[in-house]
Amino acid sequence: MFNFVRLKTLNTIMKQKIYLGVWGAVALIIIATLTRIIPHELNFSPLGAVALFGGAYFLNRGLAVAVPILATFISDLVLNNTLYKSAQGFQWFYDGFYWQYLAYAIIVFWGASILKNVKVQNVIVGALGSSLIFFLVSNFGVFAMSSTYTKDVAGLMTCMAAGLPFIKTTILGDMIFSVLFFGAYALWTSKPSFTAKASQIFAK
Repeated sequence: MFNFVRLKTLNTIMKQKIYLGVWGAVALIIIATLTRIIPHELNFSPLGAVALFGGAYFLNRGLAVAVPILATFISDLVLNNTLYKSAQGFQWFYDGFYWQYLAYAIIVFWGASILKNVKVQNVIVGALGSSLIFFLVSNFGVFAMSSTYTKDVAGLMTCMAAGLPFIKTTILGDMIFSVLFFGAYALWTSKPSFTAKASQIFAK
């Protein structure tokens, strides 16, 4: 039987928001970058969860948007010049990178909207919405830039259908990392000794 008492307790803890600042952003960028460059399944990434988390816990929206974008840029810089190294030499960006950045920016504002009240149910809905946003934006980017698909509704639907096999790992990554980020942060900030320290360090 589902334990509604535990859910209510966890929701109460998660509602106790401590907003993050620059040092919180730096910590998130490091975590997201390191997590992304280690071997993983295609599209299994912490970045959607980072954007969602940033939308909930950064009052500065510019900082919230900068976190997943900087983490993406740094990890792409490493991956594109090591694991996916091109014969063309050092690569700063890849074609269509801005579609991915746009997706994360939208997810930040989605998170700010859906997670004004942070609780378990909203985090789950937020994570699923993040996966859908990333799927739609990134696949629309492929459709817009590729000559493979006809530039009509049929071509767009074909492109979206081609991307469906990859959405499973996107959802899995967003769900797992959202649970980890929001759950760990809620439990961490629930400690009385942390609340005072967090306001002095992470909120700066």
